Amino acid sequence: MRAIHRNNSPVQRMFARTAAALLLSVVSGTAAAQSTTTLISENDAYFRLGDRHYTNGLYLAFTTPARPVDQDTNRRYTFFLGQSMFTPEDLLADIPDPTDRPYAGWLYLGARLYREHPNALDRFDVSLGVVGPSSGADAVQRWLHAMRMFGGVPPHGWSSQLKDEPALQLNGQRTWRVTLTQGSFGVELLPEANVALGNVFTYAGLGGSLRVGQNLRADWGPPRIQPALQGSDFVDGNAVGSFAWYVFAGVEGRAIARNIFLDGNTWKDSPRVSREAFVADFNFGVALIGGPIAFRASYIERTQEFKTQHGNDKFVSLTFSFMR
Repeated sequence: MRAIHRNNSPVQRMFARTAAALLLSVVSGTAAAQSTTTLISENDAYFRLGDRHYTNGLYLAFTTPARPVDQDTNRRYTFFLGQSMFTPEDLLADIPDPTDRPYAGWLYLGARLYREHPNALDRFDVSLGVVGPSSGADAVQRWLHAMRMFGGVPPHGWSSQLKDEPALQLNGQRTWRVTLTQGSFGVELLPEANVALGNVFTYAGLGGSLRVGQNLRADWGPPRIQPALQGSDFVDGNAVGSFAWYVFAGVEGRAIARNIFLDGNTWKDSPRVSREAFVADFNFGVALIGGPIAFRASYIERTQEFKTQHGNDKFVSLTFSFMR
């Protein structure tokens, strides 16, 4: 069995210190009752055994309590840390298939501003990070597979991954709340529009979700890892009551000008494949919110992202939120 390589680069040490500070803020929290800590795990192996393409995403966030801007508007701040991992379909090949998605990892940290209106939510965020070996994605996958998790197949091709590149990402999104029925049992539509600009992703997207359930104003749909149909990192405890739940289905289409994980490094020669200009996500799932805990599960099917891809990708997103 191959050794698990450790990379203690300055970038990884910086992210480790940031992760520790974020965890400390999560543990210490704030005395107010509306802060939310969110953990997201996305993986294709939750749906099928084995790794393929977007294969693993981890995300940790801390969102502050609501702070009034005026009579009808609140703002919240979110601080987040995440890692995403991408691989080709064949992990055993020492030289990866040049027509399949390259190996790549992305490690990032950032901050987000939410502005919540009665029937609209604006979000603006900025993240800094690194794509390449310093992301630590290869070490994470080797460790997970050495533990016989997610199929246990040892990946052989990480030496061909994208090279180190600083990553700057700016994103903006507006979501509207359209109430169709209300009361103890509600139905609502959440249309959304978003734009992303950076050397990792550049795209514009439109989409929406239909939700059916109880106490729907508890959140704005499940949070997700970019690129995706994204809800809110926070839960409004005042809107939950004793219990909230909903089932949902949604779709988002994106017109894509750049995806570094397909287009390759910006300034260096690296593996790359021919990207599709339009990609759509279809998802459905369930959310359960009770007391200080929220659980949301989503199944996602993503259309082909590059021209030589064989079929759509399918994965599951699991979200755990804790309010205090």
